[in-house]
Formats: sequence, structure tokens, C-alpha cells
Amino acid sequence: MRSLRLPHVTALAAIAAAVAAFLVLVLRTDIALLRHEAHFDVPIRAVNVDLAIQDSKAAGAPVAAASLADGSVRLYPTVQDRAYWTYALAEADPARGAAIWREGTKAGAAPCGSCHGGVPGAERQAGVPAVAGLDLRYVAAQLQRYGSGARANEVMASIAAALSAQDRADVAAFAASLQASPAGSVPGHAPEALTRGAALDRAGNDARRIAACSACHGPAGGGGIPRVPALSGQDADYLANRLRALRAAPRPEGSETTAALMQAIASRMGNDEITAAATFYASAPASPR
Repeated sequence: MRSLRLPHVTALAAIAAAVAAFLVLVLRTDIALLRHEAHFDVPIRAVNVDLAIQDSKAAGAPVAAASLADGSVRLYPTVQDRAYWTYALAEADPARGAAIWREGTKAGAAPCGSCHGGVPGAERQAGVPAVAGLDLRYVAAQLQRYGSGARANEVMASIAAALSAQDRADVAAFAASLQASPAGSVPGHAPEALTRGAALDRAGNDARRIAACSACHGPAGGGGIPRVPALSGQDADYLANRLRALRAAPRPEGSETTAALMQAIASRMGNDEITAAATFYASAPASPR
């Protein structure tokens, strides 16, 4: 066998060093995750979860998954995703967020409570999403996406643009600290809409390749994976409009896994299924987030 020449040895050593540096980076990220965001690793029910993972991979933003002995599944964000959320929100201050919620900012952002309610003297307007008690990382991510234009909404785009990165984190922290909204009434809904919505929550629709909503949003929409919103008690019109917007979107709204995955699911939902899901979740009692 021929002995390796010096240039070959040098090249192999460089490759080995690069691999070692990458492994150290991953290890450091995981250590930071354990210190600051241990609850990122969340077990969820394995209801159509394989379908959800397939959609995620097809969207080009896969998540890692591991099956557990009890039949549940753990989904893990990517290393880059974990690193970002571990450090970017470390300084989030709900007290600063409360001031913005009530008074807005000098840069021109309107008070959040004027539309979203959540504080004394401020009622949530019809068709506006309830954000009280939602996951901090989810709210912050949506503010960032509104500000960058990745998620389209004329009103929210102008408000988010007037918020600094720290403002967004502070507002998200305050929203997460609020008590979740009570179940909303859905006047005029047909009883079969609740039944059909409950079936979508529990088992999805395999024939149409619609994953069970509870696999990510939790049973009855009570909350599941971090950065995935709880749906229980949410405004029915907002939910229906959001699903229709996702269904009509010509391309993934940015590269994050959850948005791309929801576009894949919404594209397979008919109007009746959208109405059923929105009705069911708006009627479900809001759970502690």
C-alpha cells in the first residue's frame, strides 16, 4: 500500500479540523439550548406526524424527529433555528413590552392593545387575532416576518417596521405573559362544522393528505410545539382568512418550516374544511399556554 504524501495528509488534517469545529459549534448550541430553552424539545402525539414531517422536508425546511417508546414523537428545530431563538430573545422584557402595548412607540408604532385588546380598557376588535398567552417565539417570529415583508399585512407591516428587534421581543414577551383569551362564540355555525372540525383536529384527512392539526397545535388547539401557535379560543374569522391566505399564496412565505408546512396543508383544504376548523377552534376553551 502506498504511503500518503504530505499534501494528502495536510488536506485530511484540514478536513478533520473543519469537522471538529462544526461538532464543537453544534455542541455549544445544544448546551445553550439546554440552559435557556430546554422546553424546545416537546413531545407531541404521533397522529399523522409522518405526513407532517414529509411535508416539512418537501418544503425544503426539514425538522429532525425521534419516536419515543410511549408512541409520541419529538420534533427538533434545526441547529441554526435553535441558536437564533436561544440568543435573540434572551433579553426580552415584558415590562417594556407592556408600555409598547399600551402606548405604542415614538417611532410611530400604534399601541398593540388598540386592536388586540388584552389589557383593561382595550377590547380586541373583530377579525383581529387573539395573541394573549401565545408562545413568545411565535409572536416574535411573526413580528419579524411582518417587518421583513415575508408575511403580508398592510397594517401589521407598518407597525412592525416601526419596532426595533428588541421592541418585537419585548412585545412578544408581554403577549406571552397575558392570560389566554376565553373561547369565542361562533354565531350561526352548523353543528356538523364542530364535528368535522374536531375530526380534523384529532385525525386530519388521510385521503386529502391533511395532517392532524393536533399533531403540532396540541389537542383541541391547546398548544404543542414551540413557535407553533395555540388555536383554542382564536377568532374564527381570523383563522378562516389566514387559512385561505395560506392556500392562495403562490410560494412559501419565507423559509421557516412552520409557514411552509402550513401552506402545504392549507392547499389541500376545501372551504368547508376551513370553516369547520375555524369554527371548532374558536369554540374550544382556551388552555393555559
